[in-house]
Amino acid sequence: MNLVAPPNDEYYEPFTQSEVESSIVEAFERRTQGFGQRIAIQTQERSYTYSSLKTAANRIAHALLEQLGDGSDPIAILLNDTSEAVAAIFGILKAGKIYLPLDVTLALPRLRYLIEDSRARLLLTDTQTLSLARELTANTALPTLNIDLLPKGDLTGEFPTTNTSDRLAALLYTSGSTAQPKGVMHSHRTLLHLTMRYTNLHRVTPRDRIALFRTLTVIGGSTHTLGTLLNGASLYPLNLKQHGLVNLLDWLRTNQISMCAFGPTLIRTIAGIASDTDPLPAVRKVTLSGEPVYKTDIDICRRLFSPACVLVNSLGATEAPFAAHFRIDPDTKFQGDLVPVGHPSSDLTITLRDEHGDAVTDGDQGEIVVQSRYVALGYWNNPHLTQSKFSPSADSAEERLYFTGDLGRLLPDGTLVHLGRKDDIVKIRGYRVGLVEIEAALMQHPGVKQVAVTSFAETAGGNYLTAYVVPSDESRPTMSELMTFLQSRLPDFMVPAQFVFMTEFPQINNKIDRQALPRVPRGHRDADRAYDAPRNGIEAAICGVWEEVLAIAPIGVNEQFLLLGGDSIKATQIISRLQQRFGWKIGIAAFFKAATIADLGEIILLDTGTV
Repeated sequence: MNLVAPPNDEYYEPFTQSEVESSIVEAFERRTQGFGQRIAIQTQERSYTYSSLKTAANRIAHALLEQLGDGSDPIAILLNDTSEAVAAIFGILKAGKIYLPLDVTLALPRLRYLIEDSRARLLLTDTQTLSLARELTANTALPTLNIDLLPKGDLTGEFPTTNTSDRLAALLYTSGSTAQPKGVMHSHRTLLHLTMRYTNLHRVTPRDRIALFRTLTVIGGSTHTLGTLLNGASLYPLNLKQHGLVNLLDWLRTNQISMCAFGPTLIRTIAGIASDTDPLPAVRKVTLSGEPVYKTDIDICRRLFSPACVLVNSLGATEAPFAAHFRIDPDTKFQGDLVPVGHPSSDLTITLRDEHGDAVTDGDQGEIVVQSRYVALGYWNNPHLTQSKFSPSADSAEERLYFTGDLGRLLPDGTLVHLGRKDDIVKIRGYRVGLVEIEAALMQHPGVKQVAVTSFAETAGGNYLTAYVVPSDESRPTMSELMTFLQSRLPDFMVPAQFVFMTEFPQINNKIDRQALPRVPRGHRDADRAYDAPRNGIEAAICGVWEEVLAIAPIGVNEQFLLLGGDSIKATQIISRLQQRFGWKIGIAAFFKAATIADLGEIILLDTGTV
């Protein structure tokens, strides 16, 4: 019997080069003809058929044209519902404009910067996010458009014919080596070629159900969204922060997901909390990306998914997404513990360069450089940075080189191994994080005199951030104060797991000697925090689980989870163990709101009435 439901090849239609030279709007209309009543997007809140998705996109397009007229303007999307955000993307593109997705969980200063730097002409919102939109646009002339108030008629009509393959389509912001994010520009052509690589590698068919765990603000969101909806397949977005990981495998099984993508850290966490279960039969393809992948990660995937499931390790960046991939089947052999990222994707060439830009000798490590016609157009409103990272190709007038800043090495068989970043851009939970940006934010605290942020590898895989702080002469802030300060300014994955206070930094050549900074075990306590023992059976049980997961003992009931090195992944592990061992069901939001064992114990006590 078949262990997996593979795509029926009679439904597979290769994505062609001629489609790449059209526009996303044309490809959407052409590839999805006849799919009107098929599910396009299915979330926990709503369902969009292809017909209703087109109608929603048309309403938005007409409203944008009526309010702004023609012109290729950036339109910011501030919507919490992924299905509505996807409709907004297609509506923006139908109107001949540029989509700029925003993460509603970001701090206000960061959102304001993205809106101002992008020169957005309008902010798309809905009733749910209207209050946040008003905060962002206060004292500005930026108009907002509440999509909930648009006419509900089935609008069609004519849209601009100015959409061409080289027209700018998307503006996606990513952390950079400066103190501010940088906007990466993608045209219809670059996104359609990305869709072609995705479609033809994975052989996507209208029968596929594809999970989306990434936010639309990152290139992975566009990759999976377009790769699904330009092929008549069904997109299943899931917010893992809200849903949690405890029941994720059940969700995959219930919805018969056929394709999904994970970061290695996420897949390790899922394996740690999953109860014994049969391999998921419907999942036929799993992509791993965002962090180095180890042989042990492949072993985990083999336990979770059926033997017929194909694994793909991939390498890419916002500027050059899905640049290389490595197909893994049950018979694949590995040289060493690090899984290769394989070979360049279609129509891309990869070379390794030294610090002078020359090709390195086979077997030596060098910077990964991607050459193609289909890399990003450059950085928004930043020609100097564009020139430093992109350069013309000596081989072709149409192709350009993108210097990734990643290090790699070729194995004797020609496969590429990714060795990490060559500068201070690090990967945390699959996100590219600029350390300089964190340092710049910390320096705004009045109690901070000097700061250095670095990352360390955990024994279980993944990385975590440590901030070294020299306090100002006036006062010394606590770890809790600094963490709260950063949480109001940066995404959660950019907040260091621990803070180490020093009287001065070691130096070399009048610069901070980062290699000489002392490594402090994760979970280093704030020296101001006293130890408070458990006062009842519930607190004792919680303490035991915290100590297991955080690998720290003893832990007092008033110590804060985040200050002990906790994060969303460890929170999920704790929640899962408390549920499995004691039957206590705690939501991820309630867990983080509680902050301490004492607070968490009170929640459980009120729910169970047991001490």
